[in-house]
Amino acid sequence: MKRYLNLLLVCILGWTWNMPGAEEEKVVVPENLPWAILDRAKEKVYPILKTWMEVPYTATSDGEKLKAHLAGLELNEGSASLSEEERAKLNEALLNLCLAFSSGKEEDYFAFRTPKGPKWEISSPYLTMLYKKLKEEEKEINYENLSSALIEYTLAGRKSYENFWTGVCLDAPTLEKHLGKERSIYLPKYGITIRKTEQFETFASKYTDEYIESDRSEEITEKIKENWDTRYPFFWQCWDYENPSFQESPSMRSVYKENGNLLIADIHLMVERGEEKPPCPVILSLYWNPEFKVWIPCGFSTAGLYRMQDYNLIIGVTPMELY
Repeated sequence: MKRYLNLLLVCILGWTWNMPGAEEEKVVVPENLPWAILDRAKEKVYPILKTWMEVPYTATSDGEKLKAHLAGLELNEGSASLSEEERAKLNEALLNLCLAFSSGKEEDYFAFRTPKGPKWEISSPYLTMLYKKLKEEEKEINYENLSSALIEYTLAGRKSYENFWTGVCLDAPTLEKHLGKERSIYLPKYGITIRKTEQFETFASKYTDEYIESDRSEEITEKIKENWDTRYPFFWQCWDYENPSFQESPSMRSVYKENGNLLIADIHLMVERGEEKPPCPVILSLYWNPEFKVWIPCGFSTAGLYRMQDYNLIIGVTPMELY
């Protein structure tokens, strides 16, 4: 079964949330929520959304506070540690991540998505459409124009990513305090976890392959339906190394073959998106390229409150941060 698509729609049934008192207290859903999330299952959805809204976010518009938030993060215990240079470069990559979806500048987006060093090419499945668009606009077909055209397409009518992310929280203890302990073995821990793997792993294979198989289990499906108050299925949309829109050279696999291992940073954060879209969890993986001394994205995924007709549950708003 071919699992790796540029937009991989994955249903992970293992995300659990601790909501003390949720069963005892009557759920009151505000009528003035800015997002169109209300449905027959709104009483089930809102307790999750409420925890997401209550996370203390650091504003992406406050550069100094944002840098302090990132610099003060403690790494989760993993299978590897970082040198001072690797940690400094990771902080830089995380800052670029936040600016990519908040500053509105293309250069900030590409600083995160295609960091300088490796050679980059467009490998998007929309390449034919992009060629046609540039031809119609009588623009030269080159990497720069194709990149800009791709970002314009993914913005879905938006002018830029300016203020798309208005706040972030990457602090693991804070996230666990507000969201409950992450008990799914299929997701990285809250915050930042550093690992060195001697087995070549892609983003989707690490966190979702097993659940693609177990998702078919009728027994699991029935258990989920029976436990709405404590366990919720989520759709995750992601791209990973196998089919990205931007491809680096040397590739991730080449780095692995040359070094015999990969140094990977798994990141699990919460993102505030203002009144445009509800807050949402984000997970991503970066790998370290020792030749160019940069962290390169190798997987990116968001989940939210989308309507899932099988369960009459809303669990997402289409994310745009997927390229």
